[in-house]
Amino acid sequence: MNPKSIMICLLFTAIPISLAAEEPAFRVRPRVIEMAVPQYPLLAKVGGVTGVVHFLVQTNGTTIESIIKSDGPPMLQRELTKFLMTWKFEKHTPVKFEITFQMKRAGPSVCPPGKPDEIKLILPSFVEMAFTGTMECDPVIASKAP
Repeated sequence: MNPKSIMICLLFTAIPISLAAEEPAFRVRPRVIEMAVPQYPLLAKVGGVTGVVHFLVQTNGTTIESIIKSDGPPMLQRELTKFLMTWKFEKHTPVKFEITFQMKRAGPSVCPPGKPDEIKLILPSFVEMAFTGTMECDPVIASKAP
């Protein structure tokens, strides 16, 4: 078995782990029909904060009514909670479900800047955001170089 297939297997076995040991999250997940454009939180990006954040949420039939439980880096939890509260769903029976955010650094900074954050959405259960490193050069000087 090659390393890529092992990594994929681990990723998919890690996602369904329930945050609520006493009550597993429901399998039915509503369809997201509207949300803010996701962006890697600026302070987390500058600070190089990465990690996995899990949320167990309760919907009210059209939006997220409450966050029942969350874990992961506190700075990311705070910023991602704001993003989650922008989600609107197709009308559905209120439900609990899990959402996993994988927040990571995509690589070194590029000078001049221009590479946007990379975002992978498998809504509503998984969001991956990656950023290139913070600038380590002066973009004004770099743009004048031949």
